[in-house]
Amino acid sequence: MKRLHIDILGVCETWWPDSGKCKTNGATMYYSGNQSRNHRNGVGIIVSEAVEKCVKNFLPYSDRTLLLQIHAKPLNINIIQTYAPTADKTDEAVESFYNEVEELMKMTKKHEINIIMGDFNAKIGKSQVEKIVGPFGLGTRNPRGDRLIQFCTEQELKIMNTWFCLPPRRLYTWKSPEDNDRNIIRNHIDFILINQRYSTSVSKVSMYPGADVPSDHNLLISQINIKLAVMTKSTCKKHLDLQKLKEDECKTEVTQELNNQIKLNFESTSFNNVEIDEVWDRLKSTMKNVASTKLGPTNSRAKQKWMTSEILNLMDQRRMHKNRDYSQYKRLQTVIRSKIRSAKSQWLNSQCQDIETFQNRHDMFNRHKKIKETAGEYIEKVFNYISRTDALRTSETEPTGPSITTEEIKRAIKLSKNNKAPGPDELPAEIFKLIDDENLEILKNIFNKIYDG
Repeated sequence: MKRLHIDILGVCETWWPDSGKCKTNGATMYYSGNQSRNHRNGVGIIVSEAVEKCVKNFLPYSDRTLLLQIHAKPLNINIIQTYAPTADKTDEAVESFYNEVEELMKMTKKHEINIIMGDFNAKIGKSQVEKIVGPFGLGTRNPRGDRLIQFCTEQELKIMNTWFCLPPRRLYTWKSPEDNDRNIIRNHIDFILINQRYSTSVSKVSMYPGADVPSDHNLLISQINIKLAVMTKSTCKKHLDLQKLKEDECKTEVTQELNNQIKLNFESTSFNNVEIDEVWDRLKSTMKNVASTKLGPTNSRAKQKWMTSEILNLMDQRRMHKNRDYSQYKRLQTVIRSKIRSAKSQWLNSQCQDIETFQNRHDMFNRHKKIKETAGEYIEKVFNYISRTDALRTSETEPTGPSITTEEIKRAIKLSKNNKAPGPDELPAEIFKLIDDENLEILKNIFNKIYDG
């Protein structure tokens, strides 16, 4: 989606049980499945972060249809994602599918922009049908294609794939397993439909064979000129990839570099006649530079927490063989699946170790939170922000207690919880825990300078 700048992506055959929504990096997926043992079929719609802010309603109807309603200007948008029965299913199953789509259409308003998209498993052919099928169809129409055209006639919909003059390689959306150089079997069976009065909003519909998905279907993209009602831009900070610290080699390297740089920059520093803010800024800058250099920002391409750079590189290699070398593509697909299983297993083991640690500490809050995160459930809470100035505000009485010791600082850092959002200094607790005893003396001098001053 990010590579091709797609805001809304319909998905068929998700094979996910039940229904709901889940968030990934910069996107939200709404899905509708079933509760059968093998949970076949399933449909979903993935929307970008900007579009997610405009979603007003989501209705998972069945494992073949769902409705997503979006608040837009000047009219709202209703999107129905579909997955029609395949050719081996009965006519009764096909009629049941179209009845579902008609029921969802009744929940929309005719004056709004209504879009139906997905795999219809129907061939509409090259024959033009006024206001419905354009002159640029593909293949030969079959009975399922006749049923689709009948549905479009009743609902006043236009099949937009067929209205743009493109070469055949940009028209077909499905390639038969029997397709080869001598026997080409490629057809239109995936379509984007829109109510006829708003068909002029569609400026382009084209097939993109380069989408890296192991499927016999190709990605179909439509460009529709509609203004969303909410277009606020979110600012996203680049977070450190702290997962790397779980690798012993990386942790050792970062620890050595961090302590060497701190020692080098503060070896001859005197804390008697120096501004404490200047010292803290220098220490903070040193720590941030080392952390950002060694840990870097989290990979924005990694959609899952267990994703590794090795898998992403293999995916890049696989994409190069898409529609070029099937045997190489299949070989890389097998390797990637094996790597994914291994990465998932390692990540889950790590999560379980964290859960056991919280259990041993009797930290039930973080234990429960970690279990929820590992199971894929996300809880959003609102915390009131108390500024550091207010938190440190005390009476005018001069402090009379003993000086802060290195052991107190070490214990405070040790008790700091991992996986927490950093404060204004943008330094997570995991970085402070890498500082050795010798360099903790610098923190002790800074804290005592603040305490005394």
